[in-house]
Amino acid sequence: MAHASFEYRYLAIRGLRQNLENTEAQNLVGVLAASLVLSWQAPSSDEYSHTMQGVKTVLEFMNANEHHSDLRSLLVSSEDLHPSGDLSFSFPDRPLVKASEVLKTILKKLQSFQVDDEFKRSMRELSSYVSSLAMRPLTNTPAEYQLQALYPIRNWMYWIPSAFQRLAQGDPVVMLFFACYEMTHLAIAPVLPATNTPLSILKRARIIENLDRQITDLERRSHIPAFNLAGQTQTLGMLKALMAGPRSWIYTHTNT
Repeated sequence: MAHASFEYRYLAIRGLRQNLENTEAQNLVGVLAASLVLSWQAPSSDEYSHTMQGVKTVLEFMNANEHHSDLRSLLVSSEDLHPSGDLSFSFPDRPLVKASEVLKTILKKLQSFQVDDEFKRSMRELSSYVSSLAMRPLTNTPAEYQLQALYPIRNWMYWIPSAFQRLAQGDPVVMLFFACYEMTHLAIAPVLPATNTPLSILKRARIIENLDRQITDLERRSHIPAFNLAGQTQTLGMLKALMAGPRSWIYTHTNT
């Protein structure tokens, strides 16, 4: 099984390299998406680092040639992103400790509600990962060990395709998970700078803001009989309340 996995990875990487000769924008977007999937499943920190360097090279080429796409916009580095006037973000003291407290609170509250097992398991894994990382001495940690520390959180991503499908269908449970997942990356960023994930800090904060808004809208509509969500009112209210944890990492200014 391991041999087959290695062989298919080799074929995928070889195919990506061949496709780099085709510099059409649509092809490069496909290369970016495939590279991200390969990075999630990279068996070593070296391969992850090399794959992400490839992502960076493609992004730089697209930028130089003014190839625009939603995926490229999502992955631009934080240095290239001009802060918005209506949202601000700053790292709290001991970010991993704060993220761990948020996740433990959410897990405790979830015990009394009926949510699917996959979600609960994912939340437990996320909480255990952050708690473990918070207890490790990370000051002046070599880049290689920082990349190794990131392995567990990217290795779960095998279930992302189904999660994205549920997200597209407006599943508020998955919305809460992704908000917590993005919060975790915000907590990791100042502690493990060598991981240098391509998704910018402000864009991660905006994802949390957007997910919070969607859950709030669903909860509000659940009180309207015409939307036939009355049976979900209690669960949606709970999910909205739990979003306070991820939401506490961002501050949205009210335009006047």
